[in-house]
Amino acid sequence: MLIAQLQRDGYLHGGVEVPATPPSTATLPVSGRRRSLVAARLYVLDILALQRHPTALQLHQGLLATRSEDDTVEALQRVLNHLPALTSAGYARRVRERLQEILPGPHLAAVLETRTPPDRERITPAVG
Repeated sequence: MLIAQLQRDGYLHGGVEVPATPPSTATLPVSGRRRSLVAARLYVLDILALQRHPTALQLHQGLLATRSEDDTVEALQRVLNHLPALTSAGYARRVRERLQEILPGPHLAAVLETRTPPDRERITPAVG
Protein backbone atom coordinates (compact mmCIF):
# COMPACT_ATOMS: atom_id res chain seq x y z
CA MET A 1 0.00 0.00 0.00
CA LEU A 2 2.83 2.40 0.89
CA ILE A 3 4.72 1.51 -2.28
CA ALA A 4 1.62 2.14 -4.36
CA GLN A 5 1.17 5.55 -2.74
CA LEU A 6 4.82 6.46 -3.38
CA GLN A 7 4.48 5.39 -7.03
CA ARG A 8 1.28 7.41 -7.50
CA ASP A 9 2.96 10.46 -5.95
CA GLY A 10 5.92 10.09 -8.31
CA TYR A 11 8.56 9.29 -5.67
CA LEU A 12 9.07 5.70 -6.74
CA HIS A 13 9.38 4.38 -10.27
CA GLY A 14 9.28 0.71 -11.10
CA GLY A 15 8.44 -1.62 -13.90
CA VAL A 16 5.42 -3.02 -12.09
CA GLU A 17 2.04 -1.37 -12.42
CA VAL A 18 0.22 -0.93 -9.12
CA PRO A 19 -3.57 -0.67 -9.10
CA ALA A 20 -4.95 2.68 -7.93
CA THR A 21 -7.26 1.04 -5.40
CA PRO A 22 -6.36 -1.68 -2.90
CA PRO A 23 -7.96 -5.10 -3.25
CA SER A 24 -11.36 -5.68 -1.66
CA THR A 25 -11.47 -6.65 2.01
CA ALA A 26 -14.84 -8.39 1.66
CA THR A 27 -13.27 -11.73 2.56
CA LEU A 28 -12.02 -10.54 5.96
CA PRO A 29 -13.94 -11.52 9.10
CA VAL A 30 -16.31 -8.93 10.56
CA SER A 31 -13.85 -7.98 13.30
CA GLY A 32 -10.97 -7.79 10.81
CA ARG A 33 -8.86 -9.89 13.17
CA ARG A 34 -7.84 -13.50 13.09
CA ARG A 35 -8.70 -15.74 16.02
CA SER A 36 -6.07 -18.01 17.51
CA LEU A 37 -5.69 -20.15 20.63
CA VAL A 38 -1.94 -19.51 20.49
CA ALA A 39 -2.50 -15.73 20.43
CA ALA A 40 -4.86 -16.03 23.40
CA ARG A 41 -2.27 -18.10 25.27
CA LEU A 42 0.49 -15.57 24.60
CA TYR A 43 -1.77 -12.68 25.61
CA VAL A 44 -2.66 -14.31 28.93
CA LEU A 45 0.98 -15.24 29.58
CA ASP A 46 1.88 -11.56 29.17
CA ILE A 47 -0.97 -10.51 31.48
CA LEU A 48 0.19 -12.95 34.15
CA ALA A 49 3.80 -11.80 33.82
CA LEU A 50 2.66 -8.30 34.81
CA GLN A 51 1.06 -9.48 38.06
CA ARG A 52 3.07 -9.45 41.29
CA HIS A 53 1.36 -12.33 43.04
CA PRO A 54 2.57 -15.89 43.79
CA THR A 55 -0.66 -17.35 42.37
CA ALA A 56 -0.08 -15.44 39.10
CA LEU A 57 3.37 -17.01 38.87
CA GLN A 58 1.91 -20.49 39.38
CA LEU A 59 -0.79 -19.84 36.80
CA HIS A 60 1.87 -18.54 34.39
CA GLN A 61 3.98 -21.66 34.85
CA GLY A 62 0.93 -23.89 34.41
CA LEU A 63 -0.13 -22.18 31.19
CA LEU A 64 3.43 -22.19 29.90
CA ALA A 65 3.64 -25.96 30.45
CA THR A 66 0.54 -26.75 28.39
CA ARG A 67 1.05 -28.65 25.16
CA SER A 68 -2.38 -29.77 23.98
CA GLU A 69 -5.38 -27.63 23.07
CA ASP A 70 -7.44 -29.15 25.87
CA ASP A 71 -4.76 -28.39 28.47
CA THR A 72 -4.45 -24.85 27.16
CA VAL A 73 -8.21 -24.30 27.33
CA GLU A 74 -8.29 -25.60 30.93
CA ALA A 75 -5.35 -23.40 31.92
CA LEU A 76 -6.94 -20.30 30.33
CA GLN A 77 -10.17 -21.04 32.16
CA ARG A 78 -8.26 -21.41 35.45
CA VAL A 79 -6.59 -18.04 34.86
CA LEU A 80 -9.91 -16.31 34.18
CA ASN A 81 -11.36 -17.81 37.35
CA HIS A 82 -8.45 -16.53 39.46
CA LEU A 83 -7.78 -13.18 37.78
CA PRO A 84 -10.46 -11.19 39.68
CA ALA A 85 -8.72 -12.14 42.95
CA LEU A 86 -5.34 -11.01 41.60
CA THR A 87 -6.35 -7.68 40.09
CA SER A 88 -9.24 -5.24 39.84
CA ALA A 89 -12.62 -6.36 38.55
CA GLY A 90 -12.38 -3.90 35.65
CA TYR A 91 -8.99 -5.22 34.56
CA ALA A 92 -10.22 -8.82 34.76
CA ARG A 93 -13.28 -7.83 32.70
CA ARG A 94 -11.09 -6.24 30.00
CA VAL A 95 -8.93 -9.37 29.80
CA ARG A 96 -12.08 -11.48 29.41
CA GLU A 97 -13.38 -9.11 26.68
CA ARG A 98 -10.08 -9.29 24.82
CA LEU A 99 -10.16 -13.08 24.95
CA GLN A 100 -13.66 -12.96 23.47
CA GLU A 101 -12.12 -11.15 20.50
CA ILE A 102 -9.16 -13.47 19.90
CA LEU A 103 -10.27 -16.97 20.94
CA PRO A 104 -11.48 -19.24 18.14
CA GLY A 105 -15.19 -20.13 18.30
CA PRO A 106 -14.75 -23.77 19.35
CA HIS A 107 -12.74 -22.73 22.42
CA LEU A 108 -14.57 -19.53 23.32
CA ALA A 109 -17.43 -21.02 25.32
CA ALA A 110 -15.19 -23.49 27.13
CA VAL A 111 -12.67 -20.87 28.26
CA LEU A 112 -15.23 -18.27 29.30
CA GLU A 113 -17.33 -20.79 31.25
CA THR A 114 -16.96 -20.23 35.00
CA ARG A 115 -16.22 -23.29 37.11
CA THR A 116 -14.84 -23.54 40.64
CA PRO A 117 -14.48 -20.23 42.50
CA PRO A 118 -10.80 -19.32 43.10
CA ASP A 119 -11.03 -19.71 46.89
CA ARG A 120 -11.97 -23.40 46.50
CA GLU A 121 -9.57 -24.41 43.74
CA ARG A 122 -5.96 -25.01 44.67
CA ILE A 123 -3.12 -24.20 42.34
CA THR A 124 -0.33 -26.75 42.34
CA PRO A 125 3.05 -25.69 40.97
CA ALA A 126 4.28 -27.49 37.88
CA VAL A 127 6.81 -30.20 38.67
CA GLY A 128 9.57 -30.69 36.27
